[in-house]
Amino acid sequence: IAQRGAMADQTACGPLTLGADFPHRSGHSGRHHMLDLRPFAPLLARLFLASVFLPAGISYLSDVPGFTAYMTAGGLPAFLAWPAILFEITLGIAMLIGFQARPMAFLGAGFCMTTALLYHLHPGDTLEMMLFYKDLGIAAGFLMIFAHGAGKFALDRA
Repeated sequence: IAQRGAMADQTACGPLTLGADFPHRSGHSGRHHMLDLRPFAPLLARLFLASVFLPAGISYLSDVPGFTAYMTAGGLPAFLAWPAILFEITLGIAMLIGFQARPMAFLGAGFCMTTALLYHLHPGDTLEMMLFYKDLGIAAGFLMIFAHGAGKFALDRA
């Protein structure tokens, strides 16, 4: 079974290359391949993660007292507001350009899990639980960057 699984992951263009069999215009069947999109996946993941954290961090700059009040409502001390804002901006930039992506992704995963637990774990509230699981999903994206690197299109070139 393991050998069959390994064989299933292979195509004429290499492992897991996107492609499909379909008839030629001439009528005979042949293999046509699409572009291998795997090298772009880490870039897209980083851009999607950056699109969450960079605008959020920048928006918090326009209302630091409001953000501080939100943080303290979750049980965190007010003095962490500025470090949290700067972390979100730095995290967004790191993901955007792929610089120090692995350590920043590890920290980002921890940040998301902390946020999920402190602010959204309310089992009786459907919206908060959706936000809880969304934060866990974002943490999972960060863990993939941590595990596999920033990809080909990054300053880290991991």
